[in-house]
Amino acid sequence: MDDNYSVTLSYLTLLANTVTLETHDLIWSKLLQPRHRFVRWLAAQKKLLTKDRMAGMGIGCDKAACVLCDQDELEDHTHLFVDCEWSKAVWSGIEQWLGVQVPQVEGNMVLQFIQNKHWCRMKKEVIAAIHGARIYFIWQASNWRIFKGITINTSSIVQQIQFIVRGRIGMFIDTKQSFIFHLFLFSSYIEEKNQHLLQPLIQTTTTNSVENDYKITSSNAIVILRLVLVIFVGVISLWASYEASKGFAITIVNEDNDQSTFASKRFNLFFVSNDEATRLILKTSKFVENILYPMSDHQFSYQPQIKKQVKHVSLRLSSRNLTRPIIVKSSQHDDEFVLHISPSILEGPNYKHDMFLALQKGVARIWLWDGQGNAPSNLVNGMIDYITSLASSSGHVTSESELVESVALGRRCWKSKDIRTIVKLLNYCEGRREGFVRRLNKEMKNGWHENMIDDVLGMPAWHLCETYNKEVF
Repeated sequence: MDDNYSVTLSYLTLLANTVTLETHDLIWSKLLQPRHRFVRWLAAQKKLLTKDRMAGMGIGCDKAACVLCDQDELEDHTHLFVDCEWSKAVWSGIEQWLGVQVPQVEGNMVLQFIQNKHWCRMKKEVIAAIHGARIYFIWQASNWRIFKGITINTSSIVQQIQFIVRGRIGMFIDTKQSFIFHLFLFSSYIEEKNQHLLQPLIQTTTTNSVENDYKITSSNAIVILRLVLVIFVGVISLWASYEASKGFAITIVNEDNDQSTFASKRFNLFFVSNDEATRLILKTSKFVENILYPMSDHQFSYQPQIKKQVKHVSLRLSSRNLTRPIIVKSSQHDDEFVLHISPSILEGPNYKHDMFLALQKGVARIWLWDGQGNAPSNLVNGMIDYITSLASSSGHVTSESELVESVALGRRCWKSKDIRTIVKLLNYCEGRREGFVRRLNKEMKNGWHENMIDDVLGMPAWHLCETYNKEVF
């Protein structure tokens, strides 16, 4: 037996000649529930077991016509999702709710239309998610009608789609953007259910005084209701602004255009399709934030002024191997970051662990201050490796030798070009005075000066280096 045999490698080899849909990113969007993605993917390839396909396979059925509209039309993908009157009613309800016109055509053409529109990325994903949910529920309604004898009302389908899409937006999109779209969807719902709220406040006068009194009372009630709604939106807006300061948007991109390489397929299969990449970024970010900006520390009650503001993180699998496993680049305002991953880390047997370590380093670099670019690069890299070593040892330091190899430290140890030496120093400083790395990061927010290590330690750094050498060696 070949010791190098791999089920994963065999599976990816079988996929070598597959065709990638141009709209695959909208089909597999995280805003869709996994079951919706799968049905949407099958529908995009016309692989759902509709009655025309069953007839082609020689599978008999009692009635070949569509069961949703009873038009005596053969049920195929085009009829079921485009021409069926029942499906049209669902799409009409969605358009009234959203106020966005999307042509009701073949599924891939709809996604192509969405992709080509000059909308922001988030809006495209939301509209595509609604379209994917519509495909799923139409397919479910057809099956329930056949196998359970249950007829589903089109309005209930629209309500289910509203509920699910709102929930997915809240789960996966950063809080500020999520609030904007929640408000948009909520306003559309209010407009649909309460048409009288949109009527003029001043009613037409009549000669009947009782009727006038009633209309004045009704008008006052509408004014009060509107004021309550405005106050409610204001409170939610304040809350959303606060929440937005704690979260950031995440984008995952595969830069391999044809996505035919082994690393590219492994990335899509194990990190994109199941949202594992998003979860890893959130997990590593939470770990770093707990070290550098702990909410429990009373000294950091003014934390919003200290904590780095991160609005957006983009993870991009490079189309070629890089000089390092991960390279971090930031925007001009230092609040949007791109993590460039080298495909080489996905080619080894321990690719999941390698990906975790690479992301841990990249996210640590995002959250660390660098003295406005003036801090020694080896010190910053040492802080990154120190945090990563904590993550790889379950969040705590067990012993000196388990973190890094023993390295002799000189009198100017923090200026060493050996990253291992920097990591040993940081670990020793944490042992002598807990919170040293956190305080050093805080001081590096506004700049860098040669005595910063001494100030944070409360003693000359060379003295600490000599003490460490005596204790260890």
